[in-house]
Amino acid sequence: MGRLSNLRREFRNAVAPICVGLDATCRVATGKTTYNDGGAPDGQMFAVVIVLGPVDQTNEDLLDQLLDVAGELSIKSALEANRTPAGALDVRVTSSSGARPYPQPEGEPHIGAEWQVQVLLD
Repeated sequence: MGRLSNLRREFRNAVAPICVGLDATCRVATGKTTYNDGGAPDGQMFAVVIVLGPVDQTNEDLLDQLLDVAGELSIKSALEANRTPAGALDVRVTSSSGARPYPQPEGEPHIGAEWQVQVLLD
């Protein structure tokens, strides 16, 4: 298994306890890659998507906790807890989409968010 697959697995494992506890859908996708630029380390972006349930006050309040920069349910804190997974030089959560609706095949949209994670590679 390659390094990117290992990193995706590490990030999925980092947020899994939160997602399982909330019965949320969690995905980690490989994003943009930046290659060595004048001696700088290579960079790899990942997108972590978490979708809760229907848009209601309870799920909005839960999502606020996920989007917080710190706290027991903070996705940023969970992803940055291990700053050197799978041999990476550093991991930083650089942004989140904020709350947004995710269409569902049937029924009303669900609320969720996406986090962008930057990994510096050697």
